[in-house]
Amino acid sequence: MKMQTFNVVCRKGQGEALGNLLRDIAYSYIPCWRPIAYSIDKKVSNILYSEDTILQDMIEFSCNLATLNFKAKQDINADFAVEHYTFKSHLTSDDLKRGSTIECISDESIALLDSVKEEPITITIYYRKAFGVIPVSDNISFLRGKGESRKEVKVMSSNHTVLKSFAFNVEDYSLDEEELKMNISTKSIDEKELLNLSIDTCIKTLSNFKNKI
Repeated sequence: MKMQTFNVVCRKGQGEALGNLLRDIAYSYIPCWRPIAYSIDKKVSNILYSEDTILQDMIEFSCNLATLNFKAKQDINADFAVEHYTFKSHLTSDDLKRGSTIECISDESIALLDSVKEEPITITIYYRKAFGVIPVSDNISFLRGKGESRKEVKVMSSNHTVLKSFAFNVEDYSLDEEELKMNISTKSIDEKELLNLSIDTCIKTLSNFKNKI
């Protein structure tokens, strides 16, 4: 796991508060792309079992899909994207790296779907850019707001965070100063970028609050 360390010297008593604030912001309020739903052009009876040509049940597929990390190939002014993937026999996470807008960036190749027939199968995956943990009901409402209401679409809960780990400790630096040391590891963006985004989010929020006082 890649990890970067960042140090900052602050006044005595500030280190713990700053560390907790930046960690909470980094985990819960930095948006990222996650799969929230999918549909397959072969018959799928329900969320537990698949029929016809697909071997995996859909719970297994959903769990494997949720372990992958994604990002936009370029900055896009949108919070919703749809990708279509066509495969024969096997679909792996490597196939999801060829999306036109959203790409899988997970290093490990993971098997997602297997077919018993040598014929093209198309799967559509719906992606949402958001932050925090989003339940199925909210993702259903989001998709309906985008004009998608087909019953064939299977909707998932989604956990939108770019953070793998954020650990910190505080040490004495001088008589009236202390040093905050942060060890950060991320999933889909650079650790320095994540820390800067967290700092900018704090500053923007507090500035807006200050202007309203």
